[in-house]
Amino acid sequence: MNARYDDEEDEDETGYEERKFRYTRLKIAFALFLVAFVLLWRRIVIPVDAGQAGVLFRRFFGGVVLNHVYGEGLHIIAPWDSMTIYDMRIQEVPIDYTVLTASGLSIKLRLSLRFHPEHDTLAYLHDTIGPGYVQKVVIPVVQYGVRTVVGAYSIDEVYANKDDMLR
Repeated sequence: MNARYDDEEDEDETGYEERKFRYTRLKIAFALFLVAFVLLWRRIVIPVDAGQAGVLFRRFFGGVVLNHVYGEGLHIIAPWDSMTIYDMRIQEVPIDYTVLTASGLSIKLRLSLRFHPEHDTLAYLHDTIGPGYVQKVVIPVVQYGVRTVVGAYSIDEVYANKDDMLR
């Protein structure tokens, strides 16, 4: 009978060792998950502040999400994806440049551009132009328009500001 009790004790010890091994593996896996989450926190949890909007780029699932613009709040994304945050408030950019009048004289102008991106088309703006849209599109378009308008007037008409041409 003693041999029978010894076998049961061996089985209890091996079961206990297995449970202890599984528990240790579970603790290690949880610790690794926790460390990875802490290290990737800034890539996973994306805050979008007041007056901002975000556009999501999914690296493995279709690129830029064109049908959804992420509003203010806290957003959770996959760590391999990225979100670009845009300022949706009215922005002002001062620019200084030289323009030629109809008579060929140059005038130095100082302009102040005020603009803001449209919420509904922000994803398309991000997809086609990108975050540097001010330098790539807004400023060149305004400069072209001002050069066209000022170039049609003589120097006297420009300084007299006839017909509020620069409005």
